[in-house]
Amino acid sequence: MKNKTLSLKKHADIDWGFLESMLHENYHVHALTIDREGGRRTHGKIVWANKLCSLLKASPVGEDRVWSMTQRSMCCDARAGKCCVRDECPAGLIKIVVPIVIENNIDGFVCVGGRPYVSTDRIYTDMIQRVIGLDEEEIQKCLTTIQPIDYRTIKEIMACITSFN
Repeated sequence: MKNKTLSLKKHADIDWGFLESMLHENYHVHALTIDREGGRRTHGKIVWANKLCSLLKASPVGEDRVWSMTQRSMCCDARAGKCCVRDECPAGLIKIVVPIVIENNIDGFVCVGGRPYVSTDRIYTDMIQRVIGLDEEEIQKCLTTIQPIDYRTIKEIMACITSFN
């Protein structure tokens, strides 16, 4: 992949809501665009990739120990390397963070997630039970709403983001 960031010209008129919606519709992920301080560039409810991510984010402990912690760490890595970063969150779902660069400065990030790599077997149900107190039956129901992702699709998502403008 040639581009490792979403490089924009100063004063570029970008419809961040359209980018988030397009990523969700085309790749069945949830997508957020955030500024360099971590605030959302769009308003309204997040369109989640699955019920499990929604429950994790809604729980104060899940929000802190799974969602925000991973997001902050990956944004720091993307900022330091000025490149896309992909990893699993503690629940076992893939997250992708792409830096938004304007005139060689990091201006924010496009953050995508919500699908496990290859199989839902990679989701750490024991950890989810401990962190947010969700029972096994409820977790199993959530797993039916989750579509695994493969490496090719991860690369497609990263290419889609880095070429967007």
